Amino acid sequence: MKPKEYLLQIGRAKRRIKEIENEILETREAMNSLSCRLGSGGSPSSNQEIKSPQEKLMNQLLEHEEMLADEQRHYFGLKRLIVGQIDAVDNDVYRNLLYARYVENKRLEQIAMDLGYSYDHVRRIHGRALCDFGNKYQI
Repeated sequence: MKPKEYLLQIGRAKRRIKEIENEILETREAMNSLSCRLGSGGSPSSNQEIKSPQEKLMNQLLEHEEMLADEQRHYFGLKRLIVGQIDAVDNDVYRNLLYARYVENKRLEQIAMDLGYSYDHVRRIHGRALCDFGNKYQI
């Protein structure tokens, strides 16, 4: 794994959390929709038929919530590890750039504006910072 791929793990884990949160919202909306339909006169006559879709959605919701908790634990552990590694980078400019890019998820253009450098200069520094980081941690 290259240093850039390693550092991008934070963003991927964060996106996965958002995906799971969206799945939870969709499942809750489906449960509410089902409750409204079943409660508005269009309900099946058997209690067994009513319970089955609700139970299925409830189980799905519980699975998603477990996945969310697992993914959040993974994300925070990974973030803590990578932030610690970035903080250990000796060069202040490299450290600030890597933190802004991979932890704060800023684009290089924004980082250039924040640091008062040209975009091209930030691109060069970014490449050097990745090499330095990779050499430091044998990534």
